[in-house]
Amino acid sequence: MNRPTETYDDLGRGTVISGPTSEGMVRLAKLRNMIIHRYWEIDDARLYKEARGSGLRVIRNFITEVEEHASRH
Repeated sequence: MNRPTETYDDLGRGTVISGPTSEGMVRLAKLRNMIIHRYWEIDDARLYKEARGSGLRVIRNFITEVEEHASRH
């Protein structure tokens, strides 16, 4: 089974999602892994930056791009 980061890389290479969205989702997956597996090392500034900055935009883009791909196929 692929790791989440590999899955987003594959989706980006397979033209399901764009490169920037793939990269953003990989960053969010890595952030999630840091929160889940190493909670004592959470970087509050990074968490805030990802959530308030590009994080929500990346997730919205991911949903839109997957929906568009699904409607074409």
